[in-house]
Amino acid sequence: MRRKSVLRLAAGGLCLGVVAVLGLSGAAAAAAPTVPPGTTVCTSQISAGAGVTLSGSVTRNTSGALWKVTVASTPGGVETEVLRTPTGPVTFRLPPTHVTPPVPGTYHFRGCVTVTGPLATTVQIQLTPITALALSGAIAAQAVTTSNLPPGSVICTDKIRSDRGTAFYGFVRSASALWTVRAGSTADGTDSPILQLTSAEPSTTYTSWPGTFYYRLCVTQTQPASAAGRWHHFAQPSADAAAGIGPYTATLGSGGYFCGPSTSSSARILGTSSVPVRWTVDVENGDGDFLRTVDLGTSTSLDQLLTPADNEYFNACVRNTATSPATLALDLT
Repeated sequence: MRRKSVLRLAAGGLCLGVVAVLGLSGAAAAAAPTVPPGTTVCTSQISAGAGVTLSGSVTRNTSGALWKVTVASTPGGVETEVLRTPTGPVTFRLPPTHVTPPVPGTYHFRGCVTVTGPLATTVQIQLTPITALALSGAIAAQAVTTSNLPPGSVICTDKIRSDRGTAFYGFVRSASALWTVRAGSTADGTDSPILQLTSAEPSTTYTSWPGTFYYRLCVTQTQPASAAGRWHHFAQPSADAAAGIGPYTATLGSGGYFCGPSTSSSARILGTSSVPVRWTVDVENGDGDFLRTVDLGTSTSLDQLLTPADNEYFNACVRNTATSPATLALDLT
């Protein structure tokens, strides 16, 4: 049996009635007629312990949209934004995006979408509780470049401490990838996924959770062919924010390659790998122009001092030259 509920639809301060359909699973959905830019459509609030999945769409090629998930600790309580991600006129559909709490408990979620223009559009939005989600078990900040990411490879950034959450954007060329934001309460402790999104090129996506957490971004190559990519993970502006905590970690297929931590001052490059890999440093100038590559040798471990010259930036890199996958860590200290 299904029942109807009245949702919020705000446009320029004007409140309009919108019908949501709620199923037995507790899912909340909303469908709006053609609405002008500036209109916000929200689902009703649903309770979930394992998190929620947000999905939806606007009319193809006519308007952009901004999608959000909010959470409250009590029904009808104060709501805090925990996810914000845009879709554009070309990417008109939001793929299923999973939001899961880093701390066990029962939370009360709401999904909203704001039409950002330039044209009026119809809106579909659905918020579904997660009951059994096969979250990525990826092994455990600012920019990562991969020149070759074989199938099944997983790369995780170092951690960012933030009391206002983090954001990311990027691409995996000619392939779709699984983007996972993980969060934990300590710098060297365990963490858990709080967001998962499958996309070839996600727009800037913001995720946060009330309190101070340590966040990292993991990217999994899920397609059958190798692909290049680049992504950025950064903290929301905050006096408590700190980046570059701990190592980059990866499971890298044969021939896989990535560059992670970078520095413009003296630092030690530390690396460990389950198989021999080639360690290198890409050198750039202050404008980001490539200057040269420094080869640090092929081994299962690395500990070496780096000293960039004036106006030089060192990017630590690793390539799996073995025939089997490498489980590795790469850090600058």
